[in-house]
Amino acid sequence: MKTWFDSQPTLLQDELDRLVGIGASFEIDENEREKGYLVIRVKYSIEDEVLNLVCHYPDSYPYFPFEIKCENFPEGRHLEPAGKSLCIFADKHNSRDISKDTLAGIIENQVKRIFYIHKNPDTLSEYEDEVEGYQVSGQLQTEDNSLIVTVNETPPTSSYGRGEVTVNEISKHNHAVRGCFNIAYESDNKVSFSDESNYKQRFTIKIPIRWVKLKGGLQSTCAKQILGQVISVQPALKTPIYKAVGKIKVDIIAVCFPEETTRGDIEYNWTFIIRRAWKDKVKKELATLIKSDHVHPKYLLARTPSLQGLTDKKVVVIGLGALGSHVAWQLARAGIKKFKLVDKDYLQAGNLQRWLMGLPYIGMDKSMAVANILCNNYIDIEAKAFKFEIGSAFPLKTEGSDNSRTVEDILVTEILNDADVLIDCTAMLNVNQYLANLCRENKIDYVWCSATNGAWGGIVGQSPASYINNVWLDFNMDYGKGSIPPIATEPTKFVQPKGCFHPTFTGTGFDLDSISIMATRMAVSLLNPNKYGQFNCDVAVLEQWDEGVPIAPKWKEMVFKSG
Repeated sequence: MKTWFDSQPTLLQDELDRLVGIGASFEIDENEREKGYLVIRVKYSIEDEVLNLVCHYPDSYPYFPFEIKCENFPEGRHLEPAGKSLCIFADKHNSRDISKDTLAGIIENQVKRIFYIHKNPDTLSEYEDEVEGYQVSGQLQTEDNSLIVTVNETPPTSSYGRGEVTVNEISKHNHAVRGCFNIAYESDNKVSFSDESNYKQRFTIKIPIRWVKLKGGLQSTCAKQILGQVISVQPALKTPIYKAVGKIKVDIIAVCFPEETTRGDIEYNWTFIIRRAWKDKVKKELATLIKSDHVHPKYLLARTPSLQGLTDKKVVVIGLGALGSHVAWQLARAGIKKFKLVDKDYLQAGNLQRWLMGLPYIGMDKSMAVANILCNNYIDIEAKAFKFEIGSAFPLKTEGSDNSRTVEDILVTEILNDADVLIDCTAMLNVNQYLANLCRENKIDYVWCSATNGAWGGIVGQSPASYINNVWLDFNMDYGKGSIPPIATEPTKFVQPKGCFHPTFTGTGFDLDSISIMATRMAVSLLNPNKYGQFNCDVAVLEQWDEGVPIAPKWKEMVFKSG
């Protein structure tokens, strides 16, 4: 296969001619070219300083830009400290103009601007927002798949101290390490921070560690050189203090360092040096870096500001099939922490085509399965599972005693007593009517959703506790009278799979997702109107097929509020 510079010689010549046009001297690295790579070494003068630029072109040029390295470039926020790569695009995949941003054009513009910025770091430049600075944490040469999560955004006040991480099992020297930096002590043994979430409970092995706080940023991106930097600050770190974990011994040093996040804003971040020792015929040792991440709400909600304020909301989801399991999952992703989950059935293999998760949950009660999924995948989830049938004529035995309670008693006193919203995904008219009335009596916002056969259509509605009228009842009265047009439905019968509890509608999981997502949005709108916003409609009717042909989802909005 020909390289781009061999198949498009005029494109390469244009690059070279433009370099001549800006007064740069250059040479192509012929050794690299024989290997199929294009590397151009450029000498370019700015204010009597000759910059030695090494320019690496990708195989897919000009679709993707080159990388420029420069060993003698002035230090600053746009220069990666170890490899000396220049950060020349704020977003190289979107902000680069293929027709203009040739190597010569980049040198004349971005490189020259960055040079002046670095030479005058105390002067705000009009060009600062046009180029991007490196975050060293994004360039660290870390282990694949290893991660230690930090639980606090406040850096320690001392320059060194000790602490503890909890990790998973490490049975071989090349196993990934995943864990939580759950407590740190200052040099005077006072607690600097501790894990106030339940994240550390995911790991079983405790490892004492040492940490060091750097005054300046990291001077490298590799473990060996960063280890040398921290030893220069705290010489005692030169000697490992190993902790046996199975057949492996590990010593972990947490490194707290400042870096610029956005222009002028300095925050402290963490990385972890892990030294492993093991015996494989002979004793072996290895030092590597483990990346960090943060579970603080500040970072968890940074990408979703409209969801701030959901943490303390309490949600009830009744019916955890194709619709309800996805609604619960979407709400957990949105930041809801407190769930009560109700369903009478267990998961069957036939459910998997459109249920939330797969094979490991077959045979498990749906309510318990969803609770486990939410708790295992999100932080600080409180999910209580209930298994019973709404409307059952038989009282339920209280676990561990001979006492029994009615379904309504459990619903009112234990499930709805502190709920902010009930989301009814049962798709059963008598259950809908009962729960809608129960919510009105107990002044709880009510959301319901259902799909027609084949998922050709669907309904999502809200009946807020602040309304005088019962929206569910008003909608169904109008629909029964024919004042609302029939909703698109596949003209086939329900199916009765072998072993299934009752006949069920057909429809793909991805078509049903349109409905569960709308139900989630409507619930969040009720829970967080000031941040997320409020819907102007009370009921939305979905059409996804037109005369048997799939179409883009079309929602028809309806208003039922009165009084």
